Amino acid sequence: LGGLHGGWPAQRSIRHDTDVLPARLRIALGATLVALTTAAAPLAGSPQMATAAICLSLSATTCLSVNYYAIPLDLFGADRAAFGVSFLTSVYGVMQTFLSPTIGRWSETAGWAPLCSLVAILPLVSVLLLRTAFPSKT
Repeated sequence: LGGLHGGWPAQRSIRHDTDVLPARLRIALGATLVALTTAAAPLAGSPQMATAAICLSLSATTCLSVNYYAIPLDLFGADRAAFGVSFLTSVYGVMQTFLSPTIGRWSETAGWAPLCSLVAILPLVSVLLLRTAFPSKT
């Protein structure tokens, strides 16, 4: 559902003469606001509510990813986009190699609530970084 909620509005906006990058970043911004539910998961009063918060957060992250992985295609064209997406995927894999053990240690020492609160704002930071990197296109 996150992929559909990310891809369908982007396609619709772009078809109706909206510039590609602003359309994707507008959708990404909305997804980051929903992804803030990550912070609520450890504070949920029941396992069902925690599961709902996690599902909503994951769906928002997928919505965000659909648009982020399409940006190299939009910016660089089909001929060079494969390298951009491959680079994003490999950087994510390398990051996870080093970050996952750190996250595990933090969760054991500080607990999940502060960690989830910190992680919840990272998608918003990513949108702000992209808007700063491409001010003339947004």
